[in-house]
Parts: sequence; C-alpha cells; structure tokens
Amino acid sequence: MFMVIMEYIPNSKGASLCGASLLPPALGSVRQGVSQALDLLHGQNLVFGDLRELNVLYLPEEDRVLLVDFDGVGRDGEDRYSACLNHEVGLGVVRLQIMEKSHDDGNFKRLMDRLSGEL
Repeated sequence: MFMVIMEYIPNSKGASLCGASLLPPALGSVRQGVSQALDLLHGQNLVFGDLRELNVLYLPEEDRVLLVDFDGVGRDGEDRYSACLNHEVGLGVVRLQIMEKSHDDGNFKRLMDRLSGEL
C-alpha cells in the first residue's frame, strides 16, 4: 500500500465539506469549482467516480475548491467501479458497474442539494 501527498493543507486553511454549513457566496464558489473540475475530467473522457463531501475541499481564504481522492477515477464507458465499493456512501452506483459521466453529474446534483439543505 502506498500514498501520494501532493500538498498538505492544514485544517485552519480549509476542510472537507463533511458537515459543512456554507453561506451563499461560498456555496456558489463550491458549485463553480466542482463543476469546472468535472468539466476538465469529462473533457478527458474521465469519470471522477467518488464525488461526495469527503472528497471536496474548500479553502475559504483562497475561495478555492479542490477534488481529492482520485483512486476511483476511470474511463467513461470502459472502466468499472471497484468490487469493494461501499454502497452505503450513496453514490447511486453498484459494485463493478460501468462508469459513466452521468454518474458524476447525478452525484454533483446530490452534493449541491445536500449542501444547500434541499435534501
């Protein structure tokens, strides 16, 4: 097992969106940042595959959003979700299902609904 750390971000600079309560300007920044990140991935025919609060960091001082945990990324229409996928995380997919960009789109909508309190 190995781990690659690209940058250390202390808690004082930013945190995952788990349990986050964001004001409308920050919520807009998160929406835009995640949308741009997905557009970049989808433009390369890639599916993020694990879009949830835990894997999105918001850096309020920089008004910047980062996606983390890229070990679930795969090619649209080719790769499959992990056989060890935890169905309880609510990604709307099942183990070994073919990965599709539309799954990211659905998870993006669910993420934003949860963050804005619509669910």
